[in-house]
Amino acid sequence: MWKSIVDFGYIIELGEGKPGFLLDTLRLFCGQTQKLMEEYQLAVAESWDPKAMEVMAHGLKSGFGLVHVDGALPLLEAMEKNARQHHDEELARVQWESFQGIWERAKEDIRAFQTQLADMDVSAKVEHPKFS
Repeated sequence: MWKSIVDFGYIIELGEGKPGFLLDTLRLFCGQTQKLMEEYQLAVAESWDPKAMEVMAHGLKSGFGLVHVDGALPLLEAMEKNARQHHDEELARVQWESFQGIWERAKEDIRAFQTQLADMDVSAKVEHPKFS
């Protein structure tokens, strides 16, 4: 059986298991994450702007505190720290590539969960996502 790298427990608890709340929260999370990632990509790959990288890594941490993804928070903290203190361009690129890999895998898990939620009766309560 395939294991998700995303722990939906916190948002399930926040939303009291309501599919509509969970879908809206995940839609917002994915949209905001994608926007910040596009901005981070510009800052790391095109303009090399450590201050912007620090701000965006910090912003990404907020969302990943709500939607727990294995490995994301420690990596974002390291990205933020590197941008703030070290300005190591090679390390920033390696960290960025690692984070992109985590995000791609997380998006698959989120899409699978969103599909399950969309198929549920709106009055149903979510306890734990089932993946197969």
